[in-house]
Amino acid sequence: MRLLQGSVAEFDTRLADYDLVACVELIEHLDPPILQALPRVIFHQIRPKTVVITTPNADFNVLFPDFTGFRHWDHRFEWTRQQFQQWGNSVAKQHNYTVTYSGVGCGPVGSEHLGYCSQIATFTRNEMERNDVDSWNASKEMTNDVGCGIQFKVVAEAVHPHKTKITFEEKLWNEVQYYIGFLSRNNVRNTSDDENMATDTTTYRRLIPLEALLRFRKVEQLCSDVSKLREFLRNIDEVQLTEDETSIILDTECSDDSSHDEEDNDELSVEDNQTVSSFVQHEDEEEIWE
Repeated sequence: MRLLQGSVAEFDTRLADYDLVACVELIEHLDPPILQALPRVIFHQIRPKTVVITTPNADFNVLFPDFTGFRHWDHRFEWTRQQFQQWGNSVAKQHNYTVTYSGVGCGPVGSEHLGYCSQIATFTRNEMERNDVDSWNASKEMTNDVGCGIQFKVVAEAVHPHKTKITFEEKLWNEVQYYIGFLSRNNVRNTSDDENMATDTTTYRRLIPLEALLRFRKVEQLCSDVSKLREFLRNIDEVQLTEDETSIILDTECSDDSSHDEEDNDELSVEDNQTVSSFVQHEDEEEIWE
């Protein structure tokens, strides 16, 4: 996934052939030359299957009390439904799209004639005949010769881990790591009310029984036998087992940060949540927090 920064008046070849382009509350911020260039870039050069464009509905503004001017200081214009549809119909006709109109944000009862707070135009690309395709391709090549290529700056880039093919061992280790972390964080949260707990970060040791990990369905589906899980973990450098190899030894830092715990809890079954309180153990239950 890439986050690119650039002008909608310029075509970056990396944007070609995407299925959808969405311009959400964008066009009202554009100066006339940029707005004029936008249809060529989106509908002719990128040419996605679907384009969604939203913009404020000026007809709706009378419902705002003591309101004058535009809704935002950076708006160059705000179109009525008639103005927006005139623009949208012209763009659709010129670039061989079909357009429909809707909106979001209903007004109070009795104001239905004013439409929605924001209006939406959904453009759908029409299929072209062979001759039209050849003509369009020739026109696109001529247009692409001017001001095309790599135009935008890459602000950020990430590769989602689930898009990468991983081995069975990597998949199992990913799940084991996730639930070790969850069990550890959940236990920290459950003991955070201890009046003797220090407010700063403190390191202490805990045990995560292998049986606890197998109670989570995703781990159990990959490795249902504790002896196989033990054998697998022996080969993981990051894992330290107890002498009897029934638990993982975990040296952790305890702090007040539990911002992800509620989100993690949402992904667990009732049985999984019962596992949390049943299996996490402290190596020294009488340790005093200084």
